[in-house]
Amino acid sequence: MSPRIKKLINAKEKYDTELHKFRESLRQHIQFNFFIMHQPSDGFVIVHDEYCHNAPLYKCIDIINTKGVLCYEDYLKECI
Repeated sequence: MSPRIKKLINAKEKYDTELHKFRESLRQHIQFNFFIMHQPSDGFVIVHDEYCHNAPLYKCIDIINTKGVLCYEDYLKECI
């Protein structure tokens, strides 16, 4: 395997690990099942597991910092 491909694989693994850790740290503050992904146009977003709505991560973090929790209703208000 070429060294460049190996670097890409290692970077992807590190990215996935950090994203997983971040998601786990948010889990106790979000009242629905979700995952986090990056979209080229919107940056990082929180995506509802079932309905595929998404809202900017920074807006969701602002709500969590203000209210202590992100409920589904607040999430829907921020959806893109």
